[in-house]
Amino acid sequence: MAIIIESGLAADDSGADEFISSDLITTGAIHWVDSVNGNNGNTGSESEPLATLQQAITNATANNGDIIVLKSGHLQTVSSTITINKAGLKIFGIGEGSTAPVFTLAAATDAISVTANNVEINNLFFAASTTATNTARINVDAANCKIKGCVFRCGVYDAASATLTSNALYTEIVSCSFSVTANGPDYGIIVESASAVGLRIQECSFNGGTYNWDLGAIYSGFAHLNYMYDSNTFTGDAQVVHTAAAKGCLSNTIAGEGSTVAV
Repeated sequence: MAIIIESGLAADDSGADEFISSDLITTGAIHWVDSVNGNNGNTGSESEPLATLQQAITNATANNGDIIVLKSGHLQTVSSTITINKAGLKIFGIGEGSTAPVFTLAAATDAISVTANNVEINNLFFAASTTATNTARINVDAANCKIKGCVFRCGVYDAASATLTSNALYTEIVSCSFSVTANGPDYGIIVESASAVGLRIQECSFNGGTYNWDLGAIYSGFAHLNYMYDSNTFTGDAQVVHTAAAKGCLSNTIAGEGSTVAV
């Protein structure tokens, strides 16, 4: 049975995506998360939120239209990988910039690993990580994943922010911001297999800052097919680097001095 939520789950000036700040019709459950006032023993309602994203994922049902909403001011230090293993799950943050839900990786692992198809991650802020040899803030290991409106601060320990495995078919990365804040990052986004077909990166910004990524803001060493990079901005010497015969379309690129495209 569909649930109709007039005016959505968040105010239209809250910084949340239009999907949850407009009139909303859903057949799934809504799970609220708030590290300030939440408890993982709560029901997960707006008045009784959970404390962590992982608990909300555990409580959710796959392919049910479930939505997870993280409240503005939510702070979470990630010491073990948060695995999104429920297909069709949508995760939304409320807030703008650093007032959006903040995740800080503090372990030699991925912060978030997407292992189920048709997952969306929207409006999360990833602070620079605090532990060496971490692998990614978001590792995509499933098809049709959408990452939208997220901010990635790339510090000394952040070798890669988004990694795409052989299972990452038709990934969309839209309206995200990547910026280097210290010497150390190798990649902003890295394609790890030629099987990662259909990659779409659109309306994202990549700022290499003083130090830049060592190997590329967008990097691929594989001949992945059917990519589309559209309306992205590269500054601070940030670069697109493909070292194999990848095939796709790159359009409407804005590149500052020193930022090159080698595809």
